[in-house]
Amino acid sequence: MKNIQKHLLPVAVLLSFAVLITLVIALSIKENTKISANRTSVPYTSSAEPMPVEEDMIPLSEEAMEELEYEDIVTEDEYEDYYLYNFLYIGDSFIQRLAKSGIIHESNDVLAKNGTAARDWYVEEGNDRYVDFYDRMLEMDPDMYSGIVVNYGINDIKNSTNVEFSEQLIDDIAKQFPGTPIFLMKIMPVAEQFVLEKKGKVVSNCDDINRGGKYNVTSFNNAMEDYARRKENVWFVDATEGFIDKNGNLMREKADKRGLHIANEYVVEWCKNIFYAVTNR
Repeated sequence: MKNIQKHLLPVAVLLSFAVLITLVIALSIKENTKISANRTSVPYTSSAEPMPVEEDMIPLSEEAMEELEYEDIVTEDEYEDYYLYNFLYIGDSFIQRLAKSGIIHESNDVLAKNGTAARDWYVEEGNDRYVDFYDRMLEMDPDMYSGIVVNYGINDIKNSTNVEFSEQLIDDIAKQFPGTPIFLMKIMPVAEQFVLEKKGKVVSNCDDINRGGKYNVTSFNNAMEDYARRKENVWFVDATEGFIDKNGNLMREKADKRGLHIANEYVVEWCKNIFYAVTNR
């Protein structure tokens, strides 16, 4: 019996070693498969349905499409404590101004264009409002960003489909970047001096854009805040502190001459607000 045990002992050791090696290899294969799956972007088709668009109810797009002048309004030393790293910024001229002024850290990516709105992601190529942001988003790694900042709404503020398309866009962003926090920014109102003219005729002013009619800045922000409350991993963030006057308008002294954008000298203040709104959600 002792001789049998003596001969079986090496066999048992070898079998145990073989089982251990097999387990290590199996775990390694499983982990590599998991990483590969997490790094693969699976294209999907948007569930957005075509919606009617009232082209004559878009008061800001033509004005915002005007090419903006950019200046070096910030230095790295001035702003480095307020950088957000590995973020994706999505939006209109407000985000475009940040990107062109050097205030967004180089680790971030930007999908932004002057005069655009959420619905422009869903029009067909060849349409004069078309942007290729949807297709570009589908090519991005779902795990590459620590957060996403979205600023849309002002250019379609009088359009009845503005809220629906904005919600659809956030839904699609969430599908492409599952688990990534999305920060939906409260849009800025226009300043008192804002007036929109078409063919020499005034069609909108500050009161109309910010509060007038069924569709305005106030109603849009309220709708998007309510939407964010109902969505997992979506935060409605307010970076307007210090920019709004007692009447609910963008402060005249902190706006550009047109009253649509924040004046260059106050952009750093606004970006600090964004930093605090995102990090203290």
